[in-house]
Amino acid sequence: MPHNKGKTIGKADRAARNLSQLETELRHLQRNDHRGRLSPTAHAKKQIDKPKGQAGRSELKGGYSLQQAMGLAGNDQKYNAFRMMARKYTNRYLDTSWTLKQQDKLTVTFLLAYAQHKHQFLAKFRDNWPFHDFMGCYLRNHVQYTKKQHANFDNSEIEESDVSDGELDNMLNDDEAALTPTSQRKRHRHAHDSDDSETDEERSPQPQKKLKFAHVSIPARAKPAPASRVKPAPHAHPRASMLLQYHDLNLHAHDQPGKGRADELLFGLLDSQSLLTGFYVK
Repeated sequence: MPHNKGKTIGKADRAARNLSQLETELRHLQRNDHRGRLSPTAHAKKQIDKPKGQAGRSELKGGYSLQQAMGLAGNDQKYNAFRMMARKYTNRYLDTSWTLKQQDKLTVTFLLAYAQHKHQFLAKFRDNWPFHDFMGCYLRNHVQYTKKQHANFDNSEIEESDVSDGELDNMLNDDEAALTPTSQRKRHRHAHDSDDSETDEERSPQPQKKLKFAHVSIPARAKPAPASRVKPAPHAHPRASMLLQYHDLNLHAHDQPGKGRADELLFGLLDSQSLLTGFYVK
């Protein structure tokens, strides 16, 4: 019981931190709106309403395809960018061990508003319903998978994407030809790395041949010569270095000791150092 109580407290603390962070970021975006930036809904001439039914279910069961409802039936690139962005924010701000109904309502509301402010592509959807539907399907599948497997969810699915928010925004709002050269290079390099990693995993290891070695006589190792003892420089000691600086610094008269006193302290320090280390400084 105490163990479960600790988990509950940990989840509550994480939810409170996520809510505070979302509120701060949303207020920052709203301040930019007041400084001349348009609100997300101002960019949309006509908003698209949510279809009837549940996303992910067949039409016979009263559902609809989320990709088709968003008008992205022929644009897999933009739809995959949306899924990547929604999965990234869901993993960052929500508890993936709970369904959408179990999440904090205020946190979900802030997250929907934040995503719509952050990515203008979502402005044309009333109340950001595609993001809401995706979160519901994603969290429900995540919880069901975890219960069936009795293990942690695949880390490759829940790790945040290394694609930045700006690149996701470009992928959502523009086509491949409209992306900046830097974004194109990063995306092509990311895709190339992914292809290489998949090829390496699919490649089966080749059996290695056993090598036969002939008998080789190895001469005895020569003993290393004893290391020579090097006299340290007079200024190696930190206090000696500090005293040597008195000759070069231009200090006030009441701060700078006499030159004779500095020499006396310096050579006295070096004599004591030679007694401790065994080195004699001429």
